[in-house]
Amino acid sequence: MATVMIRVDKSVRDAAAALATASGTTIAVVVAKAVKAAQRKAFWDSVDAAFARMSPEELADLRREQAAGDASLKDGLDEW
Repeated sequence: MATVMIRVDKSVRDAAAALATASGTTIAVVVAKAVKAAQRKAFWDSVDAAFARMSPEELADLRREQAAGDASLKDGLDEW
């Protein structure tokens, strides 16, 4: 894997180093996990924003579609 240098404030570097030491890993792993967490948060924030933009009618349609799909999950299966 290729690596590159990035410039960060010393306080950020120190915080990453402390996390790495506490978790027995490297600063690179701490940074990678932080970036992945930020990506997940951005994704779910965009999902939340999309739901917030939906009209009540659109939300009702979505809920009906979800209910229809949920009902089909056990088609033909005996109760557990």
